[in-house]
Amino acid sequence: PFPGRRLLDGLIDFPFALPTAVAGLTLANLFSDHGWLGQYLVPLGIKGAFSRLGVVIALTVTLLIGMPSSIKLWAVAAGLLVSASVGVFFGVYPARKAAKLDPIVALRFET
Repeated sequence: PFPGRRLLDGLIDFPFALPTAVAGLTLANLFSDHGWLGQYLVPLGIKGAFSRLGVVIALTVTLLIGMPSSIKLWAVAAGLLVSASVGVFFGVYPARKAAKLDPIVALRFET
């Protein structure tokens, strides 16, 4: 036995004992605005939690420690498709509708 053996054993067993939900919550807290890493990254303009970068970090960490990822590629693609569709519909549709109006009439409905 050597000093730090228990810590090393814990780090080796960590991926087998930790559910993916707990790992995700830990990463979200680490990279949040007031987290250990986020408090230094957010002022630099790097937002890790709840962003695309956060998804990439979570996938990378889960791949590196050998945990199965709870984020599936099809789910990410479906989420991007739905959010893009909503953005296009609620952005382009009202803009096209307003573009067909007389400018005075279009400004009258602005609140």
